[in-house]
Amino acid sequence: MGAARRAVAETLREWRLPSLADDVTLCVSELVGNAVEHAAPHPEPPAGHGAAGHRRPSGHGPAGDGHHGIGVTLRAWPEWLFLEVTDGDPRPPAPPAVQVSPHELPAALPGFPLADRGRGLFLVNTLADATWWAPRARGGKSVFCRFDLTDRAV
Repeated sequence: MGAARRAVAETLREWRLPSLADDVTLCVSELVGNAVEHAAPHPEPPAGHGAAGHRRPSGHGPAGDGHHGIGVTLRAWPEWLFLEVTDGDPRPPAPPAVQVSPHELPAALPGFPLADRGRGLFLVNTLADATWWAPRARGGKSVFCRFDLTDRAV
């Protein structure tokens, strides 16, 4: 993920869009992290070690060739910047079941339990001006973010 963040930040500097670097690198970090966690193959535990359920369900992840194919692409147009993250898992990205604005959290409850996972897509949806996904013709999916350049100080 670090390599993807660095490459995106450097590209945005070269394209003279450094003001987008924080938002776009956070989005790429979250999306690549999701792809690594949910789409990349996980090594099988050695025989006799690990519990059932650690195996990847059949039909998910790479198409049997061991290559998870996570990719990151940036495209800049005069009015927009597009971020695309691809992976080998055909399942759509799954946002958390409940999305709560920080302003809606019960501040009066000390120690209110917050989930330590599941906020990535919420952050991506908050930072990008538009997000969507599409299946890829050769399997897997692409997750897209659009950042509007005309409404931002770039």
